[in-house]
This record gives sequence, C-alpha cells and structure tokens, in this order.
Amino acid sequence: MRLRWQDITLLVAFPCFIAVGQILFKLTAAHARGLPPVEAMAAVAREPVLYCALAVYAFGTLLWIWILGRYSLTLAYPFAAIALVAVPVLEMAFFGVRASPGYWLGLLMIISGVLLVTRSRVSAPASHEGGA
Repeated sequence: MRLRWQDITLLVAFPCFIAVGQILFKLTAAHARGLPPVEAMAAVAREPVLYCALAVYAFGTLLWIWILGRYSLTLAYPFAAIALVAVPVLEMAFFGVRASPGYWLGLLMIISGVLLVTRSRVSAPASHEGGA
C-alpha cells in the first residue's frame, strides 16, 4: 500500500491527540501535587483541564479505532510511536524540561523508524485492509 498525504495525516493525528492529552493530564496533575491521595483525587476531579484531557483521549481513541478499520496494524502501529517523540518535546516546551543529547538521538531513531515504515510497502490479506 502506497501512502498518500491524507493517509499520513490521519496516521499522525492519532499520536498528536495522545500527546496533547498527556500534556493536559500533566497540567491536571499539578493541582494534586503535595496533597494526600483523597484530597488529590478531589482536586483533580474539580479540574476542568482533566475533562479536556479525557475528551481529547476519547476522540483519539475513536480515531484510532477508525484507523484500524482502514489500515493494517503493521502499518498503523509504528505511527503511535510518534507520541513517544511528541510528548517529551511538548513537555520541554511547556514545562521547561531539558533532555540529554542521547535522548535526542533516541527520538531521532524513533522518527527514522516511522519514516522507514511510511516508505515501505505493507501488504495484508484483503479481509484485514478496510477500504484503503
């Protein structure tokens, strides 16, 4: 299967939703810092950002299910690894976290792997390839 830009956009959208959800969860967690467990749960439950995070995750999950109906797991799943890159980069941007050169090298290797997958031809039995 040769990927078109529309395919790549859909496959990249899923990990982006997951990454944004993680950042929203991290923002929510700041409201529970230092509190005993029961108080922390209550504080988090009152936090509107939690509900945004859950909505983003829910939409991402529905998108993932749709993706799996259209593409093989062999093709789609490596794109989920983009979240492994996006989450730390967003954390660095929003929370000032710093990463070592070795960490950046690892992220580059993940990106390289995803690019190799997009350039590869993946074939699956017709019954597993939804309509792509």
